[in-house]
Amino acid sequence: MKSYIKNLSMALVAGLALVSCNENFDEDMPAINYPEKPSLGIWENDLAGENDVKYTVNLTLNEKGDTICDVTTFDPVSKRTNVFSNGKTTYDKRVGMIVVDYEDSPLDGPARVAINYTNDLQGRIINIYRNIVGSFTSAASFVPAEAKSVSVYGDWELADGTKVNFSSENGKATVNGAEGTYNYAGTEGTVTAGSKTYKFNLNDKGQMFFTENGGQAQYAKHVMTPLPDDWVEYAVGVYQSWLFDAQPDIIMEYSEYRSKGRITGLYVTNKTKTFLWKKGSSTVTLLDESYETGYGMNDGAGNQHQIIGYPNPLSNTDSRTAMYSNSGYGIFSFGMMYGDKNVGFIGPANQNDPMVDKYIIKEVFE
Repeated sequence: MKSYIKNLSMALVAGLALVSCNENFDEDMPAINYPEKPSLGIWENDLAGENDVKYTVNLTLNEKGDTICDVTTFDPVSKRTNVFSNGKTTYDKRVGMIVVDYEDSPLDGPARVAINYTNDLQGRIINIYRNIVGSFTSAASFVPAEAKSVSVYGDWELADGTKVNFSSENGKATVNGAEGTYNYAGTEGTVTAGSKTYKFNLNDKGQMFFTENGGQAQYAKHVMTPLPDDWVEYAVGVYQSWLFDAQPDIIMEYSEYRSKGRITGLYVTNKTKTFLWKKGSSTVTLLDESYETGYGMNDGAGNQHQIIGYPNPLSNTDSRTAMYSNSGYGIFSFGMMYGDKNVGFIGPANQNDPMVDKYIIKEVFE
């Protein structure tokens, strides 16, 4: 029942977002006069359950006075904090929507946040997207409540280069690597580490300032959380191409945080095949657009061209380009088309044979 309620609430949020984005939804409805300029603010998903990820969104100004957006997430289960930092904002008054773009993010690539005014102009709708192979896919969606303060968890960098980290556990902090403690209540706090003590406060524009021993206040920016280096060797197997010779002893690595795998050392060029995959799931999403194989083909006029591999549907009846099955130790199947776009593509010896490469796992290291 809890899962059903969550799914229903997400559907309602998506519906509200569509209504707020459609200026011609109903010709009989009065026109909505959205603000000329969006107001700054701090919001959070206050309806999150005890074990749900907590989001804090801060539409604020940087030290130059440009409107930016920081998003802080906190997972109460893993205790991990992620910060989307210094997102560039644009505002479309016609539909009352702020779009925030991040060139890089803790989602392992570009991300986007859309903040919509509700039609009564009293609330907001927030959608967070990740970019997968050039397309934006929903990562979170919620109707937020206004918050009085930001989440301070994560890394901050002062104007003079000083780096401060606030942990989510037991008031622990570091200043330039020196361990210490902090307290934060409302919009003010103090951090002490080594020989340094700073007071810090959040102003009414959502900007954070630090002051050391009564000195001049310094603007501090919330710094993007780096991705964890959790790649490990997951398995060894044989890569069987439908066109080229099989390659034994090929290693697959896996990142638990990213839910991503990569198979390295493919073809003559030692290319890497990278894909989204959660252990045990049949769903695999290839993240590469093409692979230089190092093999050549003749165009019929005596000219050699490199054979390029391109993801391709697994079959005429299966539009997926990749999948996983748990046969044996596990098999990854990749639909692959080989050739040169300017010359042509190579077909199998038997036209009914599938153009599918397989990575057959021989041993899992975990």
